[in-house]
Formats: sequence, structure tokens, C-alpha cells
Amino acid sequence: GLLSVQVALAAGTQVAVIERWDGPRAQLAEAFGAAVFVGPEAAARVRAWSPAGAELVVECAGAPAAVQLGLSLVA
Repeated sequence: GLLSVQVALAAGTQVAVIERWDGPRAQLAEAFGAAVFVGPEAAARVRAWSPAGAELVVECAGAPAAVQLGLSLVA
């Protein structure tokens, strides 16, 4: 996941990362320059951050709920 964040940022894109909890990965993603949204309200906050939705979602957790969340955020 963090490699995907770094590659996307290097390409000049805006990056939003959703995490269940604020931990080391979320802190590193934020330090790299990503917008980090943590907790159960994260999806709603991402939609407020990017009202048109995401152009691309990279899901790195492998959890079915994460896949559904990613699909719901695509423009």
C-alpha cells in the first residue's frame, strides 16, 4: 500500500488513504504527502474531499469490505 502511495505521489496525483485506525502506516502515508482518512466515517470524508469521486482506486488490503468501499468511491 505504501509503495502505491509513493508511486502515485511521484506521478503528481492527489492521494487519499483510508485506514481503519491511526497507526504507523497511516502516519507514514501522511508523512509522504497523502491525505489520510481514518475510522468509520472515512469514506464520507473522502467524498467531501473529492466530491466528484475517485478516478482510480488501488485496493491493497485484500478484504472484501475494502473492495466494496473502493468501488463506492470511484467516479
